[in-house]
Amino acid sequence: MAALSTEIPKLTSINWMEFKSGMEMLFMGAQADYLIDASASTTIPPECVKLDKQLVFYLWARVDDDHKFLVQDSRTSALKAWLALLTHFGKSTMPRRLAARQHLYSVEHDTSKPIDVFIHSVTSAAKALADLGSKVEDTEIKDILLMRLDDSYASIRTSIMTAKEEPDLSSIKSLLSSASSSIPQPSSIAAAQVASVRPSSRPSSRPLPPRSTFSPSDSPAQSLPPDDRGFFWCDTTNSQACHRCGRPNHIAAFCLFTMPQYVKDWVMKGGYREHSSLANSSEDFQYEGATLGIGDGLDLPDHFKSVIHC
Repeated sequence: MAALSTEIPKLTSINWMEFKSGMEMLFMGAQADYLIDASASTTIPPECVKLDKQLVFYLWARVDDDHKFLVQDSRTSALKAWLALLTHFGKSTMPRRLAARQHLYSVEHDTSKPIDVFIHSVTSAAKALADLGSKVEDTEIKDILLMRLDDSYASIRTSIMTAKEEPDLSSIKSLLSSASSSIPQPSSIAAAQVASVRPSSRPSSRPLPPRSTFSPSDSPAQSLPPDDRGFFWCDTTNSQACHRCGRPNHIAAFCLFTMPQYVKDWVMKGGYREHSSLANSSEDFQYEGATLGIGDGLDLPDHFKSVIHC
């Protein structure tokens, strides 16, 4: 019980719900059921008198010094101290409502964590606002979930929004949870794409020198550096992603992502046209930093066989 109590954040003016959840888990572990629904009883069961005096220590220890005055007069009983906190933080005031609502609309979707963590954060924030007397309807929770989704879930969001019948909150949660397994992390996509454009391993009559430094004006599409989310633009060699933006689950014809300026510059300078014309030239050309000739016995890479459309 002592170890569990150290995992509970100290109570401050902004973390009541997190503190409350942690303390309720502590009460459950201690089998202090009378504290789980403290509003249902204002008396300590006879068999829990000793336990109540033990628990008040853990409760007192997890309250920040600036808020200990809230339990100062009831520190002899865990039940009385807990009721005092419930009364204080359950009271609805304009500053508390504004803070709770702001938190609800600012929940971040961290893609490094499971999607269920994001869903729980939104629903918990909605419950905190409801506890202050401002119930959040399911429709609003659905909107917030979809609004705060990371861009990597854009295709899933579009599918939900364009459904013939608007799904309920439970269905949206299930759809997001089940679809998350098909959304690769940007870092893994970048690694896979880098691996897919490595020079062929088949024998060559001449060694391949190191890959040349990127130059937007004359580099093939797959040499474009990834964007700030790790996706490669204008890469037609990746059959698992959009040939325009490099993201999965849609095709270039329906791509809605904004093209970075450096990619626009590359396109406007004729990068894809120059790249295509080189494939049909009998002269030597640069590919992945190696000088190859049409007649040297090597097959052309597949991506030279089609024009890159950005």
